[in-house]
Order: sequence, then structure tokens, then C-alpha cells
Amino acid sequence: MAKKGSTLSFVEVKARWSSRMGYPEEALTKAKKKRLLKLAHLYLSQYPHEGDVRLDVIAIDFSGKRPQIRHYEGAFYAEETET
Repeated sequence: MAKKGSTLSFVEVKARWSSRMGYPEEALTKAKKKRLLKLAHLYLSQYPHEGDVRLDVIAIDFSGKRPQIRHYEGAFYAEETET
């Protein structure tokens, strides 16, 4: 979880050492999205927040000479976890 200004972000971090299994961000399954969303709801029920709330993904790719870091702000929404 991170906060910048009035925006509270729940963050999933995914890392891969090889591209053989795909990009790190591709490992964020529907089930994992549901768990992160459930965690966010639980947290907000205990600690209400007046500002914006966002679900982010940080992908770290160690397959090259230097790690590549990608930050996806607002990577998914609650509607994507339904059904």
C-alpha cells in the first residue's frame, strides 16, 4: 500500500527472472486481482479513506542486463474481477 497526496494505492508487485513464463505483469490472474480487491475493501472498512483509491501493479523484469521496472497505475478495476 502506498499513499501520494490524497490517493491511496494498493499495490501488487510481480517479478520474473526469465521471460520464459511471460512478463511479470501477466502473472496477475483474476483470482489474485480478487484477493487484492478483497484486501483493499477489508482495509478500507477498518480505516476509511476520503480520497481516491487505486489498484496498481509493479512489474520487475530481471531477465536483461539491468532490471526493468514498470508501474501500472490503476491497473485494474473491481468490474474485472466479477463473474
